[in-house]
Amino acid sequence: MTRLRPVIGAENLANYRPQGLHPVHLGDSFAGRYEVVHKLGYGLSSTIWLVHDAKTGTYASLKIVAAFKSVTELAVLQHLEATFDAEEEGSNHIVRMFDHFVHEGPNGKHQCIVGEALGPSLASDISPFWDPEILPGDMARRLSGQIAVGVRYLHRRAVAHGDLHAGNILLCPPKTWASPSDVENDLGAPEKCEFGGTPSPHLPEYLVPGVNENVEFLRRCLTQARVKICDLSEAYIPSLLMPPSLATPRIFRPPEALLGDLPHATTELDIWALAVLVHTLFTGGCGLFYHGDDRMLQDMVLNLGKFSEPFWLTWKNRDQFFDESGKLDASLSSSFLKSGVATVMPEGGEEWVEFEALLKSMARYDPRSRISADDVLKSVWFHRYCRPRMGDRETFPVALCDW
Repeated sequence: MTRLRPVIGAENLANYRPQGLHPVHLGDSFAGRYEVVHKLGYGLSSTIWLVHDAKTGTYASLKIVAAFKSVTELAVLQHLEATFDAEEEGSNHIVRMFDHFVHEGPNGKHQCIVGEALGPSLASDISPFWDPEILPGDMARRLSGQIAVGVRYLHRRAVAHGDLHAGNILLCPPKTWASPSDVENDLGAPEKCEFGGTPSPHLPEYLVPGVNENVEFLRRCLTQARVKICDLSEAYIPSLLMPPSLATPRIFRPPEALLGDLPHATTELDIWALAVLVHTLFTGGCGLFYHGDDRMLQDMVLNLGKFSEPFWLTWKNRDQFFDESGKLDASLSSSFLKSGVATVMPEGGEEWVEFEALLKSMARYDPRSRISADDVLKSVWFHRYCRPRMGDRETFPVALCDW
């Protein structure tokens, strides 16, 4: 049997099997109206495509979930559609679902979700525009504010997102795609990559890599700087009978999700993750606490004090850094706000003090004592530093670095 060649920027071919991913080709049609025109991305259990809707004449995203996957995301999106309120500010910063259906193919039955077609994520490489790779302060303040109002919108509807990180925050395109030339101008032409092997009904004839980053498209998206929170596949609502297991990236997890057995996302976990996410926007990706479980836990104790029981005892390697009273080695030190923040706001200045106070109120050990998303929007830092940057007509100059 001919060996299958992996394709850079595309999903693993091993995931195309009975009860796995559905084989998709450019030009395929779904539900009699959605024609596949490009590949937007992929995950372990889904592929995401740009489709043209023949019924409305518009473009949308089509997420096709692996047949084995239990799709709790659909119930969450249906709940959000049922409670949608266009008058509430946060509705502008949460991705919307337009349609859903089940498609049967050679690998099984696949839940399909049609939603908004958006631009690149906040995890995109911004080195062509800024050195060091840190967003301008006012842009970071604007984006922080938008994400915060989006989280409040979710929490008011008892939705815990559970996976807040830069890769799940998507920029809005500066204009709506109206033609194939618009799409190609922003996303480039899709590729068809052969991978060899014996043809099989369980495999596509070729793979399509995800969208390559178009620097000019990213530049125009950043100039507008408007984002939406997406990917609710790990979200929790109380009505879910079998909620998804917690999948929050570890750097965004509070102690109860690192040292405890938190079964699913919670709104309190979202608040901690939001604090970490906002901090990354001001530091070029540096978390509020350093990477690596032990280093991260050590950094928490250095800045926030000893964990309460049973988490202190659960941390097996604590004695490498602290005695049993939580007293630290004299050689260890850390600051709560990491150094990158000082490139955006003066260290020890008025904004620094308010920013630190807000994040500390979000990153309390006791989940019940963390402030709510409503409280985040009532904070001095949000009102004084985010709100003035959140107008509809606010734009930012973004230019390629002159190396």
